[in-house]
Amino acid sequence: MKQAIFAVLAGTLVLAACSEQNTRPAAASREPDAKQLQVLEDVHNAGVESEKDKLICRQEAAVGTRITKKVCRTREQMAQEERNAERMIEKPRPRGTVE
Repeated sequence: MKQAIFAVLAGTLVLAACSEQNTRPAAASREPDAKQLQVLEDVHNAGVESEKDKLICRQEAAVGTRITKKVCRTREQMAQEERNAERMIEKPRPRGTVE
């Protein structure tokens, strides 16, 4: 009898949790929208003369996911990240170790 009551309560809790809706308003999102990113990019780039210091904002997906994130970096930062990634790939690893 106790097992049946427990099973019913557990099932009810699972169904209640699944039916809960996300009530957080879209405006409360911490991610800036496209307009905000464009304004940020324009304001930063207005005071920058060097092409390598200009800000570029774009959508990027992490490896292994299709979920994108808005990221803003200068051309110099992007080039440095690319160099770091290439170094990491080319870096010799000792046999039998896992990083």
